[in-house]
This record gives sequence, structure tokens and C-alpha cells, in this order.
Amino acid sequence: MKNISSGLKSLIFPTIILSSVFFYAYFIFRNSVSINDVSYFTLFDDAMISMRYAKNFAAGAGLVWNPNEFVEGYTNFLWVIWMAILHLLPLDQSKIPLLVSLSGMIILILNVLVVRSIAEKISGNSRFVVTLSMVFTAFFYGLVYWTLRGMEVGILTLTVNYIILLIFRLQENFSRKDVVKFVISVLCCLLIRADSIFIVSFLIVYLYSTVDPPDKKKFFLLLFAALILLLLAQTTFRYIYYDDLFPNTYYLKLTGIPLIYRLERGIHVFGNIFFARLLPIIIPVILYLSFFRKDPLRKRTYCLLGLFTIVCIYSVYVGGDAWEWMPYTNRYITVGIPALIILFSMSIYKLFYELNPGKIFFISGTLISFYLLMIITFFLNNSPEYKIIHGKLWVDKTTLITLSSVCLIILLYFFIKRKNDTPRGKLYLVIKNLYPVIISLTMFSIVNQYAYLTWSMKNAFYVDLDINKTVMGVKISEKTSEDARIAVSLAGSEPYFSNRYSIDLLGKMDKYIAKSKPSDEFYLPGHSKWDYYYSISTYNPDLILELFQKPDDKLQNFLDSNYLLLPNNIYLKKGSTSVSKNLIEKF
Repeated sequence: MKNISSGLKSLIFPTIILSSVFFYAYFIFRNSVSINDVSYFTLFDDAMISMRYAKNFAAGAGLVWNPNEFVEGYTNFLWVIWMAILHLLPLDQSKIPLLVSLSGMIILILNVLVVRSIAEKISGNSRFVVTLSMVFTAFFYGLVYWTLRGMEVGILTLTVNYIILLIFRLQENFSRKDVVKFVISVLCCLLIRADSIFIVSFLIVYLYSTVDPPDKKKFFLLLFAALILLLLAQTTFRYIYYDDLFPNTYYLKLTGIPLIYRLERGIHVFGNIFFARLLPIIIPVILYLSFFRKDPLRKRTYCLLGLFTIVCIYSVYVGGDAWEWMPYTNRYITVGIPALIILFSMSIYKLFYELNPGKIFFISGTLISFYLLMIITFFLNNSPEYKIIHGKLWVDKTTLITLSSVCLIILLYFFIKRKNDTPRGKLYLVIKNLYPVIISLTMFSIVNQYAYLTWSMKNAFYVDLDINKTVMGVKISEKTSEDARIAVSLAGSEPYFSNRYSIDLLGKMDKYIAKSKPSDEFYLPGHSKWDYYYSISTYNPDLILELFQKPDDKLQNFLDSNYLLLPNNIYLKKGSTSVSKNLIEKF
């Protein structure tokens, strides 16, 4: 029996990895479309902007969106370089997005393995904590979505988690080998995203306060010098190459927009995701910090808790993301999710395996009361989640899981009512071991189930739109001459697959728009600045594929005089010889 039990335990980790691979592969497969009997794979629109920079760089045109126009419309330098390397392979561009998604799959698997190592160190090799951390990290929808859809979120999360692992190693043994790895990882983190300086700064301060090597001051001075040199090198390159001190996206998202606007929106959208998605896994962490104040491993939890806090503060500071309506964490907060998951797993283990039964019952009642309150609140408020799914599926599933937990609480109460931990037969042992698992799955279900339900019924958010834009890009490539110009609000798939000169109407690749005043109509990060009349009258695109906002009178008069509005709201320049009549008829 012991050999069988040992064998089953040894299969847990390979099973998690294998299940993850199958899920990731199916997720990627659903993001493809057949055009002219050729399979095209798609990525998130912003990822396709990076892909256009990478394609031009690999082709020798430089790190540019349009040849000979030097605008830094990306914030993920190292990820763009990796995309450029993929473009050097002898493959059609229809398959390069697939390679990016497969890279994301590998990154997610590596991240799960790093999370496993962190969980081992923070829990004293608890199999429960390690397994729960791996499973929840592997299948946390937000992390899966942003990574497999081509964003740099996955590689940044992996790098940050690896830095945390190195910190824990350095706390045990300040070896030169891990010191070198730490410095390289920190520099890579900044090259992946320059705004990760906030995360890096916190982790360096935490390391400084928790280690005491012989040459402590010398090491940290050298590390500080390396960071300064890297930032100077980045800024110098940017100034020489792009004639700017900051990325164009910095001007687009932050300049001219009052801090109070960003904070108001940032707090609002963070509050929504916090109470609807994160609170179920944060409550156990709060309870753990309350009940286990003298835990010898508690100091390490501050590193994970601090990281998660930093990414949340940064998300609020920049006003959140542009896609906060999607039912999972945004790109900034997702980087700190594995740290929160490890804390959650550790908390569940401590609360339900190391507290006396009386306190366990109190905690159970607290958690279940929260679940029921949340369900009632969603139902009474006629939650958008309830509307979108069109039926009782969401409520029924959550209610079923919650009521099951309530039944287990009642059984648990009768079988371990006394404070001593005396076994009361096989049923007691089953309840004692399964109860924390049921509670954990309930929490994971509440956090992720809406995203998974919509994915299973409708595919991932924005995939249909990205597919449509990919089809449009291919059509434009086939039915326009090479000198054709297109104007877009969604600057990813259409410019990439059309291979045509493109005008970004929302200013991510336009210095004039990025540095102009934001619109008074509303605030949305990266989508609040435009001057359609300037962009269209200056660059004279042959096709205007979409307008983010309705044209004002001045623009409408210009469009009526110079453009023909096609049935699908695409504008065609009158007298254009760069667009095939066949394409117009298909429109």
C-alpha cells in the first residue's frame, strides 16, 4: 500500500504539467482561422503591434512600425527582440504568431516549476501547498490568457518569480553563482518592461533587509551601479534612435492627463476586480496573517505579499488597463498573481491543518458566509456576469459548490467538535483531508469560473475580433498595391498582415498625437488622444478601416468631400488607384 501511495504522489507533478500542456495547446488551437486554405494564428491586438516592430527589425528596417519613421510604440524591448528572432525562421508570417503562443506555453510551464520551488521553500516542502500552488498557477485564467495571446506578461511573471526564488536561495546561502543570476534576472526584468523598476526596487530592498553577507554594501552598490548604467544605456539609445527620452506610450498614457483622473479610474477598476475576483483568495491570507503571527516562515511571506501590493498600487497609479471589463486581472496585477496564489495555498494549509477545530469552524463559517453574500449580491444587483451567460448556469454552479461546502462544515463540526484532534473513524479522516481541498476549489471556481465558462462557450475575449482583423489584413495585402496606406484604430493584426503603410489614429505610433491634449469625452488608458482630422488630412490613407469615435462636423465634411463610405463603415479615398475594385466589391 505504501508503494502505491508513493507512486501516486510521484505522478502528481507530471500530471499537472501534462494537463497544462494539453489545455494550453487547445487554447492556442482555437485562436486560428483558415484563409485561402492557409491556417493563420492570431494574437492579442497589442501583441501584434510588437510583432510588426519585430518583423521590420528582422527584415533590416530597424525597430520601427513604419519604415523610416522612428517612434517607440512598444514597452517590451526584450520580448520584441525575441519576436524578431522568430521572424528570422524560414516560416510564413501566418505561422509566426503560433511560435509566439508556443513560446508562451513553455514560459507558463517554466513558471509553474519556479512556483513549485518557491512554494517548497515558503512552506517547508508541504506537498499540499506545492500542489495547490502549481495547479492554481497553471490554470489561473488571466495569466494563461495574457501569455498565450502573445503579451509579455508571461515572461515578466516568470522572471519576477525567478528573482523571488533567487532571493530565498540567497537568504540561505549567499553564493556567487546565485548573485550573478540575480543581477542578470533583474536587468532582464527591466529590459522586458522598463516600468518593472517598481517591482525590482521592492525586491532589492527586501533582499537588502533580509541578508547579511560579508560584502553587503559593496554588492548592493555594484547592483545599484548596474541598474543606473542600464537605465542610462536605455535612455541614451532611445534619445539617439527615437529622439525621445521616454517611450511614446509614456506620453500617450500619462502626459496631459491629471493624476486624479488616473487614480479615480485606477481605484474604481481595481475595486471591481478586487471584490469580484481576488477577495476569495485574499481572505484566507488575511486570516493566516492574523492567526500565525509567530510562524518562523512568516518573513518570507512578506516578499510575496509586498510584490502583490506593488503591482496593485502601480495598476491604480496608471489608471488600470484599457480592458478592465474582461473578467480577470489586468496585465499589471497578473504579474503578482502567482505570489498571491502561493500565499493562499500556504494560508489554507496553515488554517485547516495546524489550527484547532474550534478555530477551523470559525474560519469555515466566515468563508462560507462570504460566498453566500457574494452570490446574493450578484443576483440582487442583476450582475452583468449573470446577464452575459444568459441563464442560471453561473449561479447554479457556484451555489452547488457552496452548499457542498456548507454540508462539509456541518459534518466537520459534529465530528471534531472537541478541541482535541482525536480521530473518529474513516469518515472523519476523509472529511479532515478533503475539506481544505473543497474550500480551495470553491475559491478557485469563484475567481475563474466566469472566464472559463465564457471561453468554453464563446472562445477567449477579443479572439473573434482579432480573427476578423487578420482576415481583413490578408485581404488588403492581396487586393492593394504596395504603396497603399491604411488608417486604423486597432493597430495590430491589420497592419501586420497587410504589410502596408499604416496610420495609427490613436497615437501609439504617432508622436504628435501622443503628446497632444487628451479628449474631454472620457478617459481610457492609451485611448484618450486622437485628432482624426490631422491624421487623415496629413497622411491621406487610401482606406480608413475604423474610427474609435464618431467624426465631428469638421472631419465629417472632409470625409464627405474626399472619401466614399462603404457598407461596412470603411472609408475609401475617392480616386484611389491603390485599392482593387475586387476588394471594394467584397467589402
